Amino acid sequence: GSGSGGAVAPAFSPTALAIAQVRLARAQRQLTELHGAALEKLQRRAAAGSEEFGQARATYVRLRLLLGVVAFHEGRLPAARQLLHSAQSLCTQLTLTADDDEKVTQLLSLGFTHAEARRSLLVCAKDVNNAATHALASRDEARALREGEAAHRAERSADARLGRTASGRPVSAKALGQLEGLGFDRATALAALKAADNSAEAALVCLTSDERRGKIELQVATAESLAAQTASQFASLVAMGFAKRAVKRAMKRSHGDAERALELLSTEILQPLLPARATARSGGGGGSGGG
Repeated sequence: GSGSGGAVAPAFSPTALAIAQVRLARAQRQLTELHGAALEKLQRRAAAGSEEFGQARATYVRLRLLLGVVAFHEGRLPAARQLLHSAQSLCTQLTLTADDDEKVTQLLSLGFTHAEARRSLLVCAKDVNNAATHALASRDEARALREGEAAHRAERSADARLGRTASGRPVSAKALGQLEGLGFDRATALAALKAADNSAEAALVCLTSDERRGKIELQVATAESLAAQTASQFASLVAMGFAKRAVKRAMKRSHGDAERALELLSTEILQPLLPARATARSGGGGGSGGG
């Protein structure tokens, strides 16, 4: 190529530069509408605790850098120099240097962690006062989020302990509390909720109907009687010396039949001994036959 003496081709064609200029101008207009000509809309959101300010300014670094590259290749050197200098200046604002160590130290002295101090300074354009306010707001927001998640987990755990409705959904502890607040006893309200598939309104209709409530109370009494009987049988089997886990497994396999559960438990104890005895008899018979 150098031997031919031909001119060096431009890095970008005029058409490509024109297309890039149009697209970047469109992006600049959209950002201005979104953030304001002087970023005033963005600054208001930052004052309200939003972390968008620092992230959005990084977008402006890229925009000014691209505009400067286009201006350079179009031969508009003063404009290119100004745009590239602006991008570099903004990039410096978005990067903590040794000159910012004192600001970080001030925030550390207020009890913030190193990560909180650095993040808040970058979000708040290195303004210490705004960074402190932002860090506090971020802590409060994180604490509220953790408390909300803990409350949600506790609510789900409480729901799981109450059993499930006919459709398989966990019974709502909140709905149960509402019915108990109206004066209904817990067991009856729980049974009504299960039958109503967690609908507090439908459960209330059942509980305020004498006939339907009577049926529910009968079901509750029957279930409580069976539960008491099962507990008594369970205690009796444990008193015989069986392990609680084994008794629970046997009662489940026997569908609550204590006599059948006892048979299963006895079989589990004797089963390991049977092969040994059979082997001993088989071995003894073989020895006598050989003699």
